[in-house]
Amino acid sequence: MEIAGLSIAILDETFKIVSFLQNVVSDERHFGADANVLRIRMDDEQLRLRALQQLLFSKSPIIKNPAGRLFDEFDVDWQFTILEMLRQLRKQLAEYIPLQIEYKLMRPREIIDPSSANVETLSHEFDKKNEDFELEIQKSTSPFLKWKFAFWDKKKAAKLIEQFTNWNNRVQRNLELVLLRVQILGNSQGLETFQQDANAISLGLSRNARLRQILKNMKTIPNMEFNKHVVILSNKKVEHLDQAVWQGKSIRTLVEYQKYMPVDGKASKIDIESINQLVVLLNEANRTEFLTFPCGGFFTNTATSEFGICFDIPKEMDVLSAFSLLNAYKMQQPSLSDRFKLSSALALALSAFHVVGWLHKSLRSNVILFFNDHSTVEPEKLPSITRPFIFGFEYSRPAAKITSGFYDDISERNIYRHPRRQGKPQASFKRIHDIYALGVVLLEIGLWTPAMNLIGRLSESGKPEDISKRLIWHAEHNLPVKVGIKFRDVTVRCLTGDFGVERDDEEESVLLQTFSKYVVDVISNAAANI
Repeated sequence: MEIAGLSIAILDETFKIVSFLQNVVSDERHFGADANVLRIRMDDEQLRLRALQQLLFSKSPIIKNPAGRLFDEFDVDWQFTILEMLRQLRKQLAEYIPLQIEYKLMRPREIIDPSSANVETLSHEFDKKNEDFELEIQKSTSPFLKWKFAFWDKKKAAKLIEQFTNWNNRVQRNLELVLLRVQILGNSQGLETFQQDANAISLGLSRNARLRQILKNMKTIPNMEFNKHVVILSNKKVEHLDQAVWQGKSIRTLVEYQKYMPVDGKASKIDIESINQLVVLLNEANRTEFLTFPCGGFFTNTATSEFGICFDIPKEMDVLSAFSLLNAYKMQQPSLSDRFKLSSALALALSAFHVVGWLHKSLRSNVILFFNDHSTVEPEKLPSITRPFIFGFEYSRPAAKITSGFYDDISERNIYRHPRRQGKPQASFKRIHDIYALGVVLLEIGLWTPAMNLIGRLSESGKPEDISKRLIWHAEHNLPVKVGIKFRDVTVRCLTGDFGVERDDEEESVLLQTFSKYVVDVISNAAANI
């Protein structure tokens, strides 16, 4: 109860600071069009924060605790995590308080520290100050100070909004993780109700609830299998993906093949259900996070014992401009900023797959692709590496399902695999194995060279453990000079699996949380500040 009260108190004070900033930047007479853009962005982030407040602290019909609040369903550790994040946001906003002093709107000492007062006192103090605060916000400031803001503080305001956005994104990721442990959302009815919640929709949490429902077989899903085989109009190979073909100008479909083990000459019911789940996931997922094309369906080729996963190519995309990250290493090294943005996008995407309960299983540089838009002024110009798309779903499956019997022993693929997953796998595939693959890709991006170039003669007959040690050595010794200490630490953590997780639940929520904290957050924050 006290943690909830402190959290509410901090949110109240935060909204007051945000209200001030909105009023400062919204005066277009002095700040022009830039101020309007800043105001709109601030409005968007405030709405997200308001939705968070309502979702966590408003009474919900599906919550059975005395207060009826979702926040009270979280264990104490998670409650403290959210409280600390709220304090961090208020601290970030408080760094801009000198600007408020300049406009004589609010003094730093007027911000109450909830950690130094009890809940009852906080409520009284906030009510007492609220009226004076609102009156001060409405006062207009001098034209000279507004002119000064326009030419000196505009960058500061933009940076603040960027931090606000990053904070909201981080809270959303953490909520996705904590919701895995809420019992009321562990059944179909709870997930169904949660999907209809306006605040969950606003925060982008309802879509993941639906995906979890689908993957747990709690909901009837559409059959995405085409009735007839797709007719290949043009068997033109896309050079970077061994398992994809371009379907000709009229269809614009990218097909990726997934092998299955035939039973009596056809695909088993379990395999069909699994591929259907994957296609539904790819079709309904937030493509900005998952970095995938829309997936229109799949077909079965009994002659080759393969499923064909059909990705619809957006009209604006030029499929012939596609190239893979593996091929990009042959080209000029991109800026540090672009490499951090690429790394951040990939880490976020892997986290998104894991949170909904899906394993990729084949993450490597030749399945990470880039495309130009048809509107590109210079068609011959290489696509931006900050807009990746992930393919390579030939072995992908839900985390709860057992792995298929297929494996290969190709060196160029093995190098991205955890030592216990190379050749004939010695262990069932887990999320930590996907994270290892991400670590190899991050190492490549940091040094801008293929991993195969880093292991020398080990590529011919080296033991999996020795290859892994060599990659870790390169990360520890060569990355700091190229991309800095933080990037090195993130990469080494992925390669070693050192997340300090001793005990975890069935959903691996502790691993998901530590991966988000020590990998996703670190890279995202670094990418935003380069």
